[in-house]
Amino acid sequence: MTTRLFSVFFLVFCALSQKTQAQSVAIDTIEWRFEQGKLAIDANRLTETLASQGYDQAFFSQPDIHLKIIGSADCPEFEARNEDLAKGRCAYLSNYFESGRFGTLQVASRDFVVEKNCGAGKENPEVRKVTLVIGRIKKDEAVVVQPEPAKEKPSSLDRISDLEVGQTLVLDGLNFYPGSHRTLPEAKPVLKKLLEIMNTNPSLKIEIQGHVCCGKKPDEDGEDEETGKYNLSWTRAQFVYDHLLKNGIDPSRITYKGYAMMRPLVTPEVTIGDQIKNRRVEVMVTGK
Repeated sequence: MTTRLFSVFFLVFCALSQKTQAQSVAIDTIEWRFEQGKLAIDANRLTETLASQGYDQAFFSQPDIHLKIIGSADCPEFEARNEDLAKGRCAYLSNYFESGRFGTLQVASRDFVVEKNCGAGKENPEVRKVTLVIGRIKKDEAVVVQPEPAKEKPSSLDRISDLEVGQTLVLDGLNFYPGSHRTLPEAKPVLKKLLEIMNTNPSLKIEIQGHVCCGKKPDEDGEDEETGKYNLSWTRAQFVYDHLLKNGIDPSRITYKGYAMMRPLVTPEVTIGDQIKNRRVEVMVTGK
């Protein structure tokens, strides 16, 4: 069964790469299993699995690497729900690879699979997965296309000192592990920049505001899996607050608060991207 699926993925992947005017060869596949009904898994599992297979940032930064992601659904379930799960899982892994942790890497293709033969309605954990197909462009056949130079984005934090009292700013790049107030490694430059701005603007005062996604009610907060309490918007805001205190910022200049789902940027949340936008930390200028 595994061999047959790999062959199908390989053929689809090669067909995709013809559109890019260069032939891509599938060199490996990696799978991650999901819990029933879940759209995401701990990002630690993704990172650890890639590292155990010998894949790191340098590998995925190579210009001849192409990725295809195939999201699969639960079984059994209603077909419409299956499709949402498959697409959502596919989007979750795509967002992981395109979040900036691997430079300008772009996923070449994403697809989803809905299992229709569930074995007399029995749950089959084997189909609850996302498959990553890693491909490489053949160097002797590749068409050399000069990529557009990456546009360097100025840090959004540079705007904080220009804000008026009461205005807010999203801390772009300040991301957390799912269900946790621990930040992902790429959040370190954001925290460093925020500290620099607070130091260079000694009269600046801010409120750190935590927000979550995926709630059914505005005041419904997320569960912090490390504490077991439903106050995730608060603990994420407090993490930033504590970081500034530990690095010498006067506590009279900073406060923090969790807003749960009371101030979503996107509503309703239709896609994984909508959820990511709502799951954020902002700063509000309270004094200058």
